Amino acid sequence: MVKPYVLGGIVTTEHENQSLPGLLFRLATYSPSFSEFIGDVYHPTAYHNLLDRPREAPRRTAVGWSLLTWVFLIFVAGSSDRAYVLFNVPYVSQIWAYRVLAFVAPPLAGLIAYWVCRELQEGERVERRRRRAEEEAGAADAGA
Repeated sequence: MVKPYVLGGIVTTEHENQSLPGLLFRLATYSPSFSEFIGDVYHPTAYHNLLDRPREAPRRTAVGWSLLTWVFLIFVAGSSDRAYVLFNVPYVSQIWAYRVLAFVAPPLAGLIAYWVCRELQEGERVERRRRRAEEEAGAADAGA
């Protein structure tokens, strides 16, 4: 059950998460997913936004890549008769290859996506440290 939105003792339905457009807007922008009122003061508690950069949510990116890889393989497996006709690849061999790939490729794609996201995060950290060191060196030179 959705609790009514209370502000200043007045119950309203103007809360942005109580409608489908409001929910979609919240997921697509940098709005908090969860919030609370302490007294009458608004405090955002958590952010879960779909349009974040992939490197900021490596697990979600890995799961997405795994799912996309699995769906792609299923579609490719569905066209195995075309591969047989065009490339003369035996049908039974294709089916066994798709069976193995359906279990091996998605986790592998997810691990690779996770690794790439983590490396991108680390690259940003290194770049921030480098800039900070340059600024400190420039400030020390200007002060001397």
